Amino acid sequence: MAYLFAILVSLALFAGFLVLTAYERRRGFRVAGALRARLDTEAARVEFVLAHVDFASFFRAGAIAFAERVAHDIAHGVLRAVRLAEKLLSRAVRALRARRAQKYGAAPAPQPAAESSIARTVSDIKTHLRRHTRPDSPEE
Repeated sequence: MAYLFAILVSLALFAGFLVLTAYERRRGFRVAGALRARLDTEAARVEFVLAHVDFASFFRAGAIAFAERVAHDIAHGVLRAVRLAEKLLSRAVRALRARRAQKYGAAPAPQPAAESSIARTVSDIKTHLRRHTRPDSPEE
């Protein structure tokens, strides 16, 4: 039944087209000429696009861009979760160290490594050069 309906509709449309073109030929003008001219222009544009655009490459590039965006969003979410876990664990360790220090007494603070004489000399030279060799910049 559906096939019969489709066939009848297509025959009616074809008959209407033939009647309309015969009427226009007799009268010498197009019915709804401005609207049909605009539709013809749009149809020509669509036909040009369909003929010249490589849709496979277009959809492939779109799919790749979408996949990259999804991967980026997932990586960003995982990174935020790891940073949250790191923050929570750091707080827990700090609290546990404080409890242990209260319970057993404060642990001695680690002593900084002694600076070598060469490093101290280089540091002193750099400080001296910074202070004494730069000319004052003229203000304008």
